[in-house]
Amino acid sequence: MKPKLNRANNKMLRQINRKKVLSYINSFGPMPRVEICKKTGLSKPTVTRVIEQLIAEGYLVEKDYIESDKGRHPVNIEINELSHFCFGINLSKNTLGSALVDLKMNIVEKRLVSISKIDDAESLIETIFNVIDEILECSKIDKSKLLGIGVGVPGLVDHSSGIIKNFALGGKICGIPLKSRLEKRYGLPVEIDNNCNTRMLGEHWYGYAIGCSNAMFVINSEGVGCGLVIDGQIYRKLNNTASGFGHLSVNMNGPKCSCGGKGCIETFCTTEAIERRLEEKLSSKFKNKNILANIEQNKLTYKKLHQNIEKGEVEYASILIEAACAMAAGLVSMINLFRPQVIILSGNMFDASDYYYNMVRSEVETRLGYDVEIPKIYRRRVKDALYEVGAATMIIQQTL
Repeated sequence: MKPKLNRANNKMLRQINRKKVLSYINSFGPMPRVEICKKTGLSKPTVTRVIEQLIAEGYLVEKDYIESDKGRHPVNIEINELSHFCFGINLSKNTLGSALVDLKMNIVEKRLVSISKIDDAESLIETIFNVIDEILECSKIDKSKLLGIGVGVPGLVDHSSGIIKNFALGGKICGIPLKSRLEKRYGLPVEIDNNCNTRMLGEHWYGYAIGCSNAMFVINSEGVGCGLVIDGQIYRKLNNTASGFGHLSVNMNGPKCSCGGKGCIETFCTTEAIERRLEEKLSSKFKNKNILANIEQNKLTYKKLHQNIEKGEVEYASILIEAACAMAAGLVSMINLFRPQVIILSGNMFDASDYYYNMVRSEVETRLGYDVEIPKIYRRRVKDALYEVGAATMIIQQTL
């Protein structure tokens, strides 16, 4: 039995070394072999063996000779970006973003379509098929160069089986066998995960969290969620149940949440919660039904609230202040528990105005204890392609 165990261990070690070499070249490359040894801490024979194998497989390439006064000129090792491609698909409650990317995560083709009116599994799957087919036709990429399809999904996802248990936690579309359907149609490896995890993965490989052992990605839109990297690995347990970051209780006397709890972050911070609070305040202010009907026709959305506050109209600013305090309270709890070096804030609420983003940052810094180091905090715009890149990264990780 021992030889089998040793073979398994050796195989795992080789995979770890491959990923380590590729990760450093991706983050800091191009670089010569000697520099890769220093960065990774691997021996020269190990680095040489890994690089030669990856060059033979087409993933790496030698380029750009470096001038040197000593002996042989070292050669830079670089990612061979056009050797392979993969799909990254990002689903939200209302939109589907899909991108075909090369090995450096450059976007070859991208599409964004609405799925707000889709209410059954088959229609959702067919829409994904149609978008992938359109991108393949327009890109003219040789299908033999495709590595696979990565998908990030809001809601409950069984990462191992690739089944979407509850899409966007709305309860309308459940039990979607997306992995098996995609694999059957395209004959490619498929990886599916909660989109908070895929976005965190994208930041860890290509974004603000490169080189961080602990990091956190927060999404604040129609829902609230987060992805965590702990000790360099995605922490999936957080998003394997409905009671993730958005359902941390930040107010013991707060409003009832859809999860059954009280005072959850989502009862204060989602775009829907903001609009619900606006409606409640307007209803209590204007008792006249005709006035209310007129207000309803010209609905004050979360976007308009942000815009009005930016213009100096602060009548309903207390709603955003309360939301920012609730979000900050949740973030402080996570910082105290996991000590992330970096936090990335993203989503429609953070995109809508600098006011909300800056207030969340300020509240976090104010609420942290004296002995807690304040993490670096960044904002990631929703329109950035890193959402799709994060999903594609799952394929890069699994393949390489």
